[in-house]
Amino acid sequence: NKVLHFQLAYCERGRHSDAPRLQGLELVGLFRISASSSVVEYYKSQYDQGVDVGFANCNDPHIAANLLKMYFRELPEPLFTFELYDAFIAIGMLSLFARSLLLVDLIVTTDLLLLVYRPTFGSDYSDRIAAVLSQLPEINYAIAKVLLQFLSRVADKEPINKMGAANLATVFGPNLLRRPDSEINASAVQDYAIINSITQTLIEQSENILLVRCA
Repeated sequence: NKVLHFQLAYCERGRHSDAPRLQGLELVGLFRISASSSVVEYYKSQYDQGVDVGFANCNDPHIAANLLKMYFRELPEPLFTFELYDAFIAIGMLSLFARSLLLVDLIVTTDLLLLVYRPTFGSDYSDRIAAVLSQLPEINYAIAKVLLQFLSRVADKEPINKMGAANLATVFGPNLLRRPDSEINASAVQDYAIINSITQTLIEQSENILLVRCA
């Protein structure tokens, strides 16, 4: 968790130590643009050896951003755990089913009735996600809270960095929630869309979703 906080702080700080704290969040393509693989591997090896890593000689926040993605990608078990995978996917499947019903309603009902359905559907979706997220182990939830709040701040800078919640979800979603097996089939491909949708909602509504476990 200490390492996570350090990398997030460096991503925020920007290229210069005297830069405004959030300047790094304004970098175009943050988390999407690749950094030097050799430099990333160097810092990764330092972390793996338990070295107290510093970025004093590194002037590229993309390095820390790439390390952060690598950290979640290489966890033996994803942050959102294998145990909760099916529960998260079930929410997404229910969402897709509800949306298909909504399309039918669009044909057979008035616009007024449709406007009544949509807010309720959206609220139920985020509430279900929050309920499953609250079942994470304590350390997983603590890390998820820090990460989602940070990604929300990145998304707030979308007009500048071009990395809104949808783009961030595409980058982080498959690293945070993945199947217990590594088989790639039609079901897995469908799951990717659901995972990205759930991650996008977590980023967009992190403030409200994270209140559930505190309640």
